[in-house]
Amino acid sequence: MLTETRSPARTTTAAKGTATPPHRHPAVRVAVWLAAAWAIPALAHLLGADVVMLPVIWVATATLMRTGTRLLDRLIPALGLTCGAVMLLGFLTTYWPWGLHPIPMSGTAFTILVAVAVFTGRRPRLPLRPHGTDLVLAVGAVLTTYLAAAPTLATTRLGWTAYAAISGDRLRQFNLFDTIRAIGGYPALNPEAAGPILESSMLPAYPPGMHYVLATIDAYITGGNNPGSALDALQRYHWYVTIGFGLMVLTTAWAARWIAGPQAAGWKRALITSTVVLFVSTGIFSTMVWEGFDAQIVGLAFLAILLAVLARPPKHLGEHIVLAGTLTVAVTYSYTLYAAFAGIAILATVVTQWRRLKARPVLTIALGAFFGLAASMQVLIPYIRGFDGAHHVNATGFIVPMPKVILYACLALAAVAVFTPNLRRSPRLQILAATSVGGLLFAIGLRAYNVAYIGTGSYYYEKVLQALVLILVITAGAALVHVRPPTWWRYATSGRTRGLIASTAAVAFALFITGALPTGTPPAYNGAAHQPGPDTTWISVWGSGQIHSSVSNTLEYLDEHGLTADGVPTQVVFTPNGGNNQHLTLILAMLNRNLGGLYRQVYGVELDGLNGHDPALPLSAESQASLDLYELVVSESTVPLRVLTNDANTAAVLGEFAATNPGAGLTVHYLPDMPGEGPPAHA
Repeated sequence: MLTETRSPARTTTAAKGTATPPHRHPAVRVAVWLAAAWAIPALAHLLGADVVMLPVIWVATATLMRTGTRLLDRLIPALGLTCGAVMLLGFLTTYWPWGLHPIPMSGTAFTILVAVAVFTGRRPRLPLRPHGTDLVLAVGAVLTTYLAAAPTLATTRLGWTAYAAISGDRLRQFNLFDTIRAIGGYPALNPEAAGPILESSMLPAYPPGMHYVLATIDAYITGGNNPGSALDALQRYHWYVTIGFGLMVLTTAWAARWIAGPQAAGWKRALITSTVVLFVSTGIFSTMVWEGFDAQIVGLAFLAILLAVLARPPKHLGEHIVLAGTLTVAVTYSYTLYAAFAGIAILATVVTQWRRLKARPVLTIALGAFFGLAASMQVLIPYIRGFDGAHHVNATGFIVPMPKVILYACLALAAVAVFTPNLRRSPRLQILAATSVGGLLFAIGLRAYNVAYIGTGSYYYEKVLQALVLILVITAGAALVHVRPPTWWRYATSGRTRGLIASTAAVAFALFITGALPTGTPPAYNGAAHQPGPDTTWISVWGSGQIHSSVSNTLEYLDEHGLTADGVPTQVVFTPNGGNNQHLTLILAMLNRNLGGLYRQVYGVELDGLNGHDPALPLSAESQASLDLYELVVSESTVPLRVLTNDANTAAVLGEFAATNPGAGLTVHYLPDMPGEGPPAHA
């Protein structure tokens, strides 16, 4: 139970026969609040202003919290709590008849807030005073979002898809978002409705929490349960996940500032926030934008908030547990792998805060059991559906590896921050030390497991390293607590001037040490090695447009001819590159919202080396094997397929197969003017 100390109310006795004023009847006030909880969302919907309800719910949640005495220190934990609560609401919306419609969603949210206010006796209260470094955080988040979106801003028409639909990971995550948008809940709880739309491999395996939150936001933005065309939904989703990267930068820098505490004020606070903002937004973490690691990005954002509120918890125990619980849900439902880090941090908190927790055993056990069960659902449901996590963590795939020099430097800085004489007396440092060491041991253990089974570190090992480095970066800020300015500095100028000069110097120093300061030279990128050149940051490589898919021009042509979302299962063969043929076919299946029934047709074959082949010469062994497999897949398919190709030889070969196998239901369309692969067109 959330509690706060309240002074006893003065009581008076009304004269007999005198009507009691309305404000003395709590039930009347509660009834008015509940009526408003549903009337306001209904009015907003009638006015076409559903989107306004999103910040209202967020701020209303913040007003009932007591964490933080400054504006962002209240709003950021409130954002994490709100998102975690929305993910839990998905268990209800999956089964009710209204989907994600803004009126029942907002009405339910406000009803819960009214219940919390009544149960705790709290009244809305929001601190409005900012920190000076809030400007650094806000500007950093906005600029990060702009830099992440930069390549798409100068493209023509569908050129943005070369960046928004750059990888299979991005497309599959959009597919999950679009499915949740269509069915109004979690696919694993409603597989019959999700099956025709959702790629079958995503149903048991992928955590849907982030996608559910974004689908909810999308319902407010579009004003109801009609998301429109899949192409429009993809463009909106691209903006949501781009903003998500800005959110990760914001929460990580805020967490570092919050954990450092009031001892790291003035220039120290400026140095912590600016360094973290610049390091995360311009360096190796920015590769996650174009790798399509959308859920991982948001999971890291929630993990940063969780670590912050565990290390420096709220004063009220109930609020502490509720915040930790909902953030654990948010982390687990966004990216389940990171539940391990959340568990390590929570275990460290239980050990260091044991006296505080055992003073309220019923409250601790009740809330702990509820949120523990809620978080574990995301682990249990996939296993019930047949997901093999022990095998899955050995998977391989493309990911830019974390440079070891960054890992070692962050380990050293975090060690300086926590392994001090104050460690034995500081629960904050103990939690940070335990989470850092525990996270390192988890990474080492996963690496050993991978090596034992596949001989090297897996794709997920690198993702674990990314989370570990982020935790170490947040922890390292506490090292500045021990730094003292020289004695002559305090006599040289006034306190205000000293603070301004020192903070400005701190930001300039952060620009220097992170390498984020523009050099004026064109960004260099070694595409074969996937490494930036000298004096080049990862974000500048991305902004230069050198990393993109090669299908946007073809997609634009198909859209102009009405072939992208006509409901016909389609395969495109427009290049000798089988991977790009598969990629564009995957895009069309998602735009048609029929990927669920086309898994083998999309992923089973690539038709590599067929386009551009001289019919007078025999196919290579690899190309012939690809063609034979394709013909087998088509023969066994229960779904009639349409093939679109710009190559006469491909049209002839596949057309001959279609003619001799009429039962396969294959139709071939020769489009000689359909463009092949190439860079996106820019304005």
